[in-house]
Amino acid sequence: MSDLHRLIFNVSLSALDKLIYVLRRIRGVSIMGNAIEVRWRGGREQVSLAGLFNELNERRVVMAFDEAQRLRGPLSSEVLNALAHAYDFDRNVTFILSGSEVGLLYEFMSVEDPNSPLFGRYFYEVRIGRFTRDESIDFLWRGFKELGVEVTTDVIETIADVFNGIPGWLVYAANAYIRGR
Repeated sequence: MSDLHRLIFNVSLSALDKLIYVLRRIRGVSIMGNAIEVRWRGGREQVSLAGLFNELNERRVVMAFDEAQRLRGPLSSEVLNALAHAYDFDRNVTFILSGSEVGLLYEFMSVEDPNSPLFGRYFYEVRIGRFTRDESIDFLWRGFKELGVEVTTDVIETIADVFNGIPGWLVYAANAYIRGR
């Protein structure tokens, strides 16, 4: 449950004002045992995950769940049902589910299982494979340039060689370098 709370409240919105808009509508949040209760202003009812997505639907929102395979477990049916509901009814809410453990992510989503709430729903898949050494170097140069960070060729090549083209690790190493680690 705590992973779910963290994922939902670390939602990636396309603009800060959208988050502020939604938060202004919340009267309070109380955590009781294994449940989270969100109350909207003017109401006393507990809001479900589907209800939260419905509220977010009033404005264009993109929700990104990184390492979404971690949603597997006792709450997975609630999450899948809420995603299916949002898919059917919340046209302004877009979901991005990403994960480093692709097999577990597919298992969680169960899009090919006729009993899954997401069965038969369209999704777009982006697979990012391992980069070549040259692609890794180009990727790192572009990333540092985009952030306005000056870096030496030696640093770029070392990161590219150590992390052997794995995009997530290249990003992690570059961010660590920028933070001085």
